[in-house]
Amino acid sequence: MKKWSTMCIFIMVVFSILNTFLLYQYAKSDDKVRPHRSFGFDKLFAFSSGMKQINTADIQAVRRLQGDAVYSFSSEYLPNMPLNKLSATKLIMETAEMYTDLYKTKILDRKCNTCAVVTSSGRLLNQSAGSKIDQSDCVIRMNNAPVAGYEDDVGARTDIRIVGNVNSKFLQNHSEVLFQPPRKNAKNRPVIILTWLYNATVNMTGPEMIVAKNLSKYFPRFQFYIPTKFAFLVVEDIFRFETGFQRSKLNTWFTTGWQTMLLSMSICNEVHIYGMPQYELCRESDPTLYHYYDKQGLKECEYYKKSEINPDTGHLFITEKAIFARWAKRYNNIHFHYPSWNLSSVDDINLNSPFIRELRLVTLRDIELLRKQAIPQRHYKVPKEPLYLILFTFSLIFILVQGLKFVKLLIQMFDVRKNTW
Repeated sequence: MKKWSTMCIFIMVVFSILNTFLLYQYAKSDDKVRPHRSFGFDKLFAFSSGMKQINTADIQAVRRLQGDAVYSFSSEYLPNMPLNKLSATKLIMETAEMYTDLYKTKILDRKCNTCAVVTSSGRLLNQSAGSKIDQSDCVIRMNNAPVAGYEDDVGARTDIRIVGNVNSKFLQNHSEVLFQPPRKNAKNRPVIILTWLYNATVNMTGPEMIVAKNLSKYFPRFQFYIPTKFAFLVVEDIFRFETGFQRSKLNTWFTTGWQTMLLSMSICNEVHIYGMPQYELCRESDPTLYHYYDKQGLKECEYYKKSEINPDTGHLFITEKAIFARWAKRYNNIHFHYPSWNLSSVDDINLNSPFIRELRLVTLRDIELLRKQAIPQRHYKVPKEPLYLILFTFSLIFILVQGLKFVKLLIQMFDVRKNTW
């Protein structure tokens, strides 16, 4: 009797372990919860500044600068760290220090009191803003926007030209925009800053660097600068702080205007922006040209809106301008001309653009699903596979029968001892 009871217990334990193992395998092989793919997103994204943990490898990479110049900006900064308004402002104001010359021997140290940031928008045509633009301490232009023939509207001077990496080839093909008479009594050489709009690092042997080095030889009067590793990290974190989303996970590119705004706020005490439309006033029916020098080119607002609702393939023009409006209200040293902007309704807490509004809806639908994906829920369901079903049923019946026998055996043993007493 004792041997039989021991054998029953052993068999019950074995089948219980087998049953548990089969259930575990089934739960593990169950369909995983996947993120909703509405609005064209194929990748996960960070929902808030606090949800993404600091990556130790990123910290080590930052500390290890691999021969970059010595910088004076915030030593306490770590990649992906949660930011607040104070720390984000500090990083914005130190953006210029995150750029070095082509050979990484010195940082960008240009400082200006007043700056005129001249966009490439067709809104500047027939505005006669040229003389007002040229009165600024520094005139900043973007990409290959020309001056010759448009001086009355866009001015004649160029002190700093900021070029997106994808536009470097256009600058090489239209290098005539770099021909300009030296400015009288100029204390500094003109500057060309090459920015990267989507990459995470600078390929020192890539086509952009080849173009920059060639132009630096042909135009020795210009100083050329490129971003450091810090610049890539910081620009992403600033966008994440302002929007709550990680730009690199959304398959979109920064615009040259975004990089220009950050650099201008770092270089200039006061920023005057010419030709940038306020995001709420942009209508698809607006015939304004995207580039004032391209009469047959894209229409500005139409291109803005198409890019905003198709973020996998373009820029977030309207979202970026909503952030610019927030900065203008927050810092009070950014001014818009042709057209002027109304900042009275700007919300410094909730960013309001078509892309962000839709993304918030996606987030509300997906956040629970993504949490389940991060911590898979193990639901102990009856397996659907025939083998699992047979073994599962057999093990339950066997455990039930042997359990009843074991209980009956215990009752008998208890009655024998009771009679013995």
